[in-house]
Amino acid sequence: MGIEFVQVEAKDQVVLEEWLAECKREWRPDMNLIVNDHEAMRSGIRSLLTRESVGICGEAEMQASI
Repeated sequence: MGIEFVQVEAKDQVVLEEWLAECKREWRPDMNLIVNDHEAMRSGIRSLLTRESVGICGEAEMQASI
């Protein structure tokens, strides 16, 4: 699995890589990591995914850089 981090601060990338490693240990093809800097957006995505019975292995809040 290859992931390219775009516009992610180094400290945030480290956290994401740790979560991805955790997901990989318990990898299932139906698991997803939700990453967004807005709680409302993450909540909406989580709601849609769970409604469709799509698994979620984790969630991350990214700090928006201005």
